[in-house]
Amino acid sequence: MHFIFLRELRILPFFGTACLAVVQLAFSSSVHAVDKVTDKRNAMKVVYQLPHQKYVHGLAWSFDGSKLATLSAFGSLVTIWDAKSGQKLKEMSQYSAAYAGTAISWTRDGLLLSSAGPKRRDEDIYAMNLWDPATGSLIKKIEGPPLVAGGQPTNQASMFHVSASGALLAMTTSSANKLVLYDTSNWSIMKTIKIAPVPPSGTMVFSFAFSPDERSIAVANGRHLQLIDLKDESIKFSALTYQQFGIRAGPVMGSIAFSPDGRSIATAPIFFPSPDEDTGAVRIWSAADGSLVAKLSDDDAIVPPANNPSARMVDWSPDGTRLAVARVSNIDQVWEFGNDVSQSKIIFSRRVGPAGLVAFAQDGTLAVGDGTSVLILKSDH
Repeated sequence: MHFIFLRELRILPFFGTACLAVVQLAFSSSVHAVDKVTDKRNAMKVVYQLPHQKYVHGLAWSFDGSKLATLSAFGSLVTIWDAKSGQKLKEMSQYSAAYAGTAISWTRDGLLLSSAGPKRRDEDIYAMNLWDPATGSLIKKIEGPPLVAGGQPTNQASMFHVSASGALLAMTTSSANKLVLYDTSNWSIMKTIKIAPVPPSGTMVFSFAFSPDERSIAVANGRHLQLIDLKDESIKFSALTYQQFGIRAGPVMGSIAFSPDGRSIATAPIFFPSPDEDTGAVRIWSAADGSLVAKLSDDDAIVPPANNPSARMVDWSPDGTRLAVARVSNIDQVWEFGNDVSQSKIIFSRRVGPAGLVAFAQDGTLAVGDGTSVLILKSDH
């Protein structure tokens, strides 16, 4: 079995509060809308809290789970924390020009990546910062794609994702209409994959994730989930994930993630659904053909109907039994499923601040963004 650990996390800064749902899934060949059986046992507990002076925009566990990195203060402050004790190990400041993107990620050899701040054409323009977390020193300024005449004046990474083996990195710039693929052994650009527009929303890449075997990459292109072959750049499938959301015809998927076995892809929408849209904001798709496997329904009493059931981030646990979802509303939820995907129970419920960040460590520990702090949760059994 191949495992994929989500190493880069982002939050879209123009949305409000967030909540968390963690689900354990059992799939069948047909589509299911998940019914809920409420059971408010505290099956996960907060073991410690990591305070920040300013808003937290991104977080990522190291590959070995020994450290957690956070990005705060509008992208200007990178902080390294010890995973066991919760002690602060190192802080690194970087140029942000008020906002430097929210992507942060670890490399397989224990170095740390963050998005570089936007620069003018007459300045030193580059895409990402590569840090030594032990010393806090900046090791390398990683170049982005060449600037295009008449295009965006900067090419810093707005988001990026490191593959399971750590050998590949994909990034997008603010133009969000292409993926730039890097070889992390020397940080050279291997290829640039142009993302074609899909009517009616056009081209807007909000999220992407490597398959565990690193042969393809899943892309949230507007309202469509696309799987692209990394070798020949062909589109294996293009699935319409959501219908019209409210008055918006533009992009709606805020996050996607492959399951560790590579069989499923989870998607989370960031816009409130229209009244005629089916329930089940968070959805699970077959990675083989893009067919819908399950819908995680949103109509439980713990989340009042007036609240926004949309979500902005998803992350699978390393063993593939749980899925963390950061919703746009302000309640943490933990869902646990039995052998039948149509039955579930809530085993954890907690309100959080406006962060919208979730990330599993290798041992199943969960980090949750909570505004100006990060909560560390562990299972109570």
